[in-house]
Amino acid sequence: MLAIICAAETQAQQRNVTKPAADKTAVSYPAYVTRYDIATERDLYYSHLLAPLCGGDDLKGWSLFKESTKHFRSTIGNFFDATVIASTITTSMPVEGNKPLARIDALVADCAKVLDVPKPNVFVRNDPVPQAYATGVQEPYILVITSGLLDLYEKSSDELRFVVGHELGHMKCRHMQTKSASVALLMILQKIDDKIVKDVNVLPTLGLGYFCSWCRESEISADRAGLLCCQNPQIAYNALSRLLHGLRRDSDWIDPNNPDFDAEKVIEGFRYWESKPFVEFLLDIKRYSASHPFIPERIAALKAWEGSGAMAAVLSRQGARPTGYKVVDIQAIMANGLASGDEKVDPYIKVLQDRVVRFQTPVKNSVQSAAWADFNRPFRTEDGQPIFFEIWDSNTIKDSLLGVFAIYPRPEKTIYETGVRWEVYERTSSQRSGLAKVKLTFLKGNE
Repeated sequence: MLAIICAAETQAQQRNVTKPAADKTAVSYPAYVTRYDIATERDLYYSHLLAPLCGGDDLKGWSLFKESTKHFRSTIGNFFDATVIASTITTSMPVEGNKPLARIDALVADCAKVLDVPKPNVFVRNDPVPQAYATGVQEPYILVITSGLLDLYEKSSDELRFVVGHELGHMKCRHMQTKSASVALLMILQKIDDKIVKDVNVLPTLGLGYFCSWCRESEISADRAGLLCCQNPQIAYNALSRLLHGLRRDSDWIDPNNPDFDAEKVIEGFRYWESKPFVEFLLDIKRYSASHPFIPERIAALKAWEGSGAMAAVLSRQGARPTGYKVVDIQAIMANGLASGDEKVDPYIKVLQDRVVRFQTPVKNSVQSAAWADFNRPFRTEDGQPIFFEIWDSNTIKDSLLGVFAIYPRPEKTIYETGVRWEVYERTSSQRSGLAKVKLTFLKGNE
C-alpha cells in the first residue's frame, strides 16, 4: 500500500549461535519500558510540533487537512468509515483462536509483554510482498503480517520478533494516530487533479515537512523496540540487511557457515557510493521525499543506540517498577532574538509536557530579549521525557506563537542552552538566530 503507512518495515535474520527466541528462557522481560526509553529526541520534538495539526479523533478537524477538506470531503469521510478495518477483515485471516496460527499469536503476545503494550488484533494476509504494518487510531490496534513476510522468515522466527517488535514500537511510542493521518494525507494527494484544483494551498507546507521528517524519525524509534524484542543486535542488523537482499535464511545463496551480515560493511558500502558525483544530490532528493530512512542509515542508528548501552540498561530492569517519580523545578528561563530588526514583542512562555501546560510565565512588554525567574511551580517528570517551551507574543486580538524549543532534563545537569525554532507553522524569508537558556534543579524526597 502506501510506504508512508510505515508498514513495510522490517525483516530480520538470526545467528546460529543464539538460542531461538521462541525459547522463553532466552528472553528477558524488563520490569518496565517507557515511550521515552525508545523514542528519539527528534521523534518527540516533531511529535510536539505536529500535535496541533493532528489532534483529536475526528480527522476533519485536524489542521493538517484544513484546506484539503474543502475540496475532498468524501475522501475524508471514507477514511472515517473504517476502511482499514473493512479491508483487513475481508482480505486477511484473523490469528486469534486459529490453532494453525497459534505460533504467530504467541510470538506477538510475547513481544507485547517485553514492551509492556496491549496485544493488538493480528491478521495474516495473502500477499507475496514481505510486509508488516500496524494500523488504527484507537485501541485495540491491528497488526497485519503478509504471507510473503512469514515465508521470508519461516526458518528464522527470532528475526520475526524484530519485525513484530518494530510494529509494536509504533504503538508504544504513540505513533498510531499520526500514522493514520499519513495514510489519509496520501489518499488526498492521490486524488488531486491539477487541472481542476489550481493555485490552491492544499496543504500547509511546513506541517507537511514536519510530518515527513517525523515519519522518518519514528522508524528509528520503532527499530529500537524491535531490538528490545529480539534482544540480539546481530539479529536486528541481519533483519535490516534482509530488506536489501530479500533472501531467506535457508537460501542456497546464503552461506550457512557465515549467515551474519557485517553491519559496518553495510554502512561503509553505502557511504562509499553516496559520495560519488551526483549520487549525493540524488540521494538527498530521495531521502527528503521518503517515509523511511535508507536501510544503512537505520543500521547505523541502531548500532549507535545499542553501543550507548541504552538497550542493556532497559533489559536489565528487574523486579517491580519503581513507584516513585522525579520532580523538576525550573528556576529561570532566558530567550533572545525574539524579534527581527528593530521590532519588539510582548513575550510569555508556556512550559509543556505531552501537550499539557505545566505553567505560564508573565508577559514581558516591548522587548527583543527576556528573562523570567522565581516560578516555584515544580512538576513530575520521567527519565528521558522532554520539556517543551513555547514562546508566545501577547497581542490584543489573538496571541501568536513565535517559537519553540525543548530540553531533555538529566539529574546531573542544571543548565541547558539550545536554539529556538522560529516561525513554527508559517514560512518566512527572514532568517534570525535565537538562543534559549534554562536553569533547573531536581527536588529531593521523590515519592
